[in-house]
Amino acid sequence: MEYKFCDKTDMKAVAEMEEKYIECPWSENTLLESFGQDSYVFIKAEEDGILVGYGSVQIILDEGNINNIAVSENFRNRGIASGILNNIISCCKDRGVTVMFLEVNEHNVGAIALYTKFGFGKIGERKNYYKSGNAIIMSLKL
Repeated sequence: MEYKFCDKTDMKAVAEMEEKYIECPWSENTLLESFGQDSYVFIKAEEDGILVGYGSVQIILDEGNINNIAVSENFRNRGIASGILNNIISCCKDRGVTVMFLEVNEHNVGAIALYTKFGFGKIGERKNYYKSGNAIIMSLKL
């Protein structure tokens, strides 16, 4: 598995994954607009040149906010999300981030376990943030 920064040509595949796996997906246009800004970082996981997962973070000053992480169903439970998150955290540290935040659906047990494994802790909740439930707000001090 290779982990790299996304390039502009990856945004179509990222948008397709967003549509398939993310409850509130970003459109390809929104992804392209974000990709063009210095504050956004997109990391991809590739196997044999095919995008099988991605993650993104927005960095503002010393804070990083994870937007989404997704892995294709056929590639789950192989540590790919951990690899993506590890690369996101490393990138944030390199850019001077001191604290990271994210929102995760209260029903997404796998994602909550992943973030907890990396040291993120619950700091709050947003009621009815998702169509299917509340968001748990988590943070990690770097």
